[in-house]
Amino acid sequence: MKKPSIIQASAKILLALAVKEIFPKVRLAGGGSNSFEFYYDFINLSETLDAKALEFIEDRLNRLLNEKISFSTHEMVFENAKKMFLQEKFMERVAQLERCPGGLIPLVRVKNFWDVLDHPVLDHSGEIKAIKLLGFKNETIWLPEGKKTPVIRILGLAAETRDELKKKVKERSLHLEKQNFAKALKLGLVGEVEKAPPGVFLFKSEGVEVVDRLKNYLKKASEGRGLPFLDLELVRNWKGNLKESLAPLDLLSLLGPIEGPNGTSSFFEIKRVGEHPPRFLKNSLYQPLFSYRDESYIFCSKEKLQAELNSSLQFIQENVNISGTESKWQFVRARSGKQRISLSEKLLETALVRSQVEWEEVTSETAETSKIILNYKDVFGDLWEGPFIEVLTQLGNSKGDSPRESSVSLIRYSLLGSLERFLAFWLERHGSLPLALMPWHGRIEFHKKEFLPIAEKIKMEAIREGVRLYIDRSEDLTKKVNSKLEMPFNVLISGQDKDQITLQAKGFSEEKLEVREIIERIAEALRIESVPTFLRDQRRYNKD
Repeated sequence: MKKPSIIQASAKILLALAVKEIFPKVRLAGGGSNSFEFYYDFINLSETLDAKALEFIEDRLNRLLNEKISFSTHEMVFENAKKMFLQEKFMERVAQLERCPGGLIPLVRVKNFWDVLDHPVLDHSGEIKAIKLLGFKNETIWLPEGKKTPVIRILGLAAETRDELKKKVKERSLHLEKQNFAKALKLGLVGEVEKAPPGVFLFKSEGVEVVDRLKNYLKKASEGRGLPFLDLELVRNWKGNLKESLAPLDLLSLLGPIEGPNGTSSFFEIKRVGEHPPRFLKNSLYQPLFSYRDESYIFCSKEKLQAELNSSLQFIQENVNISGTESKWQFVRARSGKQRISLSEKLLETALVRSQVEWEEVTSETAETSKIILNYKDVFGDLWEGPFIEVLTQLGNSKGDSPRESSVSLIRYSLLGSLERFLAFWLERHGSLPLALMPWHGRIEFHKKEFLPIAEKIKMEAIREGVRLYIDRSEDLTKKVNSKLEMPFNVLISGQDKDQITLQAKGFSEEKLEVREIIERIAEALRIESVPTFLRDQRRYNKD
């Protein structure tokens, strides 16, 4: 049996070859591998790559395996190797060679593709019997010419057999999630409870301790993504204790009203749930002392109800696929002593069938309505309730509709479930939170009313770039100085009158920039960062 690291290193080279064959003009930025995965970074591929393209690349990789292409190793003098990589515009490899100039350079060749040999490889591609692309994500790297560049990183996993591949995929997922949970533990987002059984965790929720640590985590995550100019701060205005404050992240300003695909309208609200959870939980990263959940309501006619249910379910499913969280669908039938099956239940079941997901059916005597629930699975294998869909308007039953039934139907669904729990799962899965989760990216301050039109003009300019700025309308300068509402950057408007003003943009790093420049920086960070689509464009899906 070959060493896993040799298999992954060989698969990395095959990935670069496959992408170059499909997209000849793509620029390479180097790759890497370990026992759990392989990856390769590509420049100018973002507009071309999507889920379908990824399937196409994986299909090309499988054909390369069947062709049993040989990996030939060579040595080339420094100048010739440098000239070859310059011709291919493979600048990362050029820089690698220049760090160790002179002598013979070890290279590997597969068909007409050359790369630096930094790890032992297989004899031929046929020794890999199974390969799977795990996805792609946006990253930012420093190019040798000294500038940051967005790249697309494609990740994959290879093995000698299909059974071994399935095993490796599960091992990798568990490894990453435990690694990310360890990050949260190290940063103090969770802590072991004194005199509690082993493996029991609770939030340290005294005052603002948790949120302060979450802010520090966001800052470290942003620096790791090549955004050192940002000192990320969550928008919080604490009023003394945790229960009087909002949820750690207020997603209301991000989601807002959602327009339905069939001309229907919906609205969004935050509800507080679960104020008295159990004292000890196995992993209370998913059970804060109190929680908020999102709820959306869709009003539509009976004729459009099935289409809306299908669309809502597909919308949730799309977001789950993006987050990559392991989950399990459940169909809960409400009985309460009645054995009849309502039309609402039939429509919910039809939506499940059309979505082609696997689900478990349970009967509840206590549930008020039948609903579809998505349960998230954590790193320990425990299930936690997440998003749901239900029909609130009674639509009669299979034996005949009630003559008093409403002509308008009401669907209630939750896109995320518990907001804190969603953040915890996202953190466990990805190890960091996206910049788009911040309700505000900056604040505009001024001390004279006549500066308000200028502030509003700056705000509108930022909105066009997808950057959210908050206008501080308070004229009390002392209040501004003592404010707890901290942002990545502030824009200060000062001067004697509106004809003689000074604009100053300053981040917490004390770096002074032009207003336009700092807006462009935030906008670019939002564009290149891996963000769930429901937070970026707020679109709903209808695949019927």
